Amino acid sequence: MMRFPSLIPTGFRCDQTVCLTDVFATFADLMGRSIPEEAAEDSFSMKALFTDSSKMYERPPVIHHSAAGIFAICQQQ
Repeated sequence: MMRFPSLIPTGFRCDQTVCLTDVFATFADLMGRSIPEEAAEDSFSMKALFTDSSKMYERPPVIHHSAAGIFAICQQQ
């Protein structure tokens, strides 16, 4: 869940796959900052999801893992 009144309309829903690691790239994008190549390579900006609904948001699959060593891959269809 996100709240950003000047950018995200009240009641906005999104069915795209995102990940907590994407917050880093999203904040950098919102502030107009670039991320060094060697930093946050698994973070992708979600800004396009809030600003242009006609724009296709593409994100590589998200890999989840548990402390028990169980892995799962979540990929947008």
